[in-house]
Amino acid sequence: MTDWLLVFGMMVVTFIPRYLPFAFVDHFKLPPLLMQALAYIPIAVLSAIVAQNVFFLDGQLALSIDNNRILTAVIAVIIAMLTRKLSWTVVGGFIVFLLLQNFFPAPA
Repeated sequence: MTDWLLVFGMMVVTFIPRYLPFAFVDHFKLPPLLMQALAYIPIAVLSAIVAQNVFFLDGQLALSIDNNRILTAVIAVIIAMLTRKLSWTVVGGFIVFLLLQNFFPAPA
């Protein structure tokens, strides 16, 4: 019972700060400059997540040629620029990563 109460409490604490801005946004008119700035939040958050996964291995900065994730990311960016299609970018990046991991594994 205590575990379920803990899960429910965490759900409420997480839900309320996310819901409140949406509950009251209809009552306020946000300035255009703020709306323009808010449009950059998703790409900034995604960039931070991707950069952490690409450039850090086991908590250490890995800027070496042995880091297959860097080459995969560069190729994925090239695919994205050429095709402008998310599906091609994801599939192409996944295939490149699998090939690099299988044929050029990082040294232990």
